[in-house]
Amino acid sequence: MDKLWVFADISVGVSSIPNVIGVLALSGVFFELMKDRLSGRNCYATRIIDTSREYVKTPSRTAS
Repeated sequence: MDKLWVFADISVGVSSIPNVIGVLALSGVFFELMKDRLSGRNCYATRIIDTSREYVKTPSRTAS
């Protein structure tokens, strides 16, 4: 049973390596966006694209 737990620990550790690499690769982008947001400049802010509600449909209310 102990060998099974060791194998499980190793597999979790190995599978976390790509996630750690991804987090480190994107950390610069994250901090740049947070600085932009917290400073109030919002240089990277986007507009609402779906103004026609074609893609995001909300249920309409019907009179009962």
